[in-house]
Amino acid sequence: MATYVLQPFQSAKAIFRGPADHGTIVLTVKGFAPEFNYGFQLDELSKAPDLVIAVRAWTGQHSQKLAGFTAHHRFPSSYVPYLTLVGVEGTMTVPVRVLPEAEVEDSSWRAYAG
Repeated sequence: MATYVLQPFQSAKAIFRGPADHGTIVLTVKGFAPEFNYGFQLDELSKAPDLVIAVRAWTGQHSQKLAGFTAHHRFPSSYVPYLTLVGVEGTMTVPVRVLPEAEVEDSSWRAYAG
């Protein structure tokens, strides 16, 4: 039976776009987890100003073999200078980069935003 649990992660990037009081934070998390884990999600545990996000997935059959994953999510939020990411191995403080409006139309924004 599968369970929905915290996952390990290795890196994260966060960007903010929009007006400071009601924009969007785009978060991308990468890591390695047991190969049979699936449905990776970034769940908002608390809202700004103390934004806390959990990295979770469904865990099926246990395996020692690891597989890479990337998870993306967009959160409506006011601007915060950082957020806290929570995984099975602990927490990470992730700085939030403000994306200038001139870069929003750039193709690299669309690729980064997922």
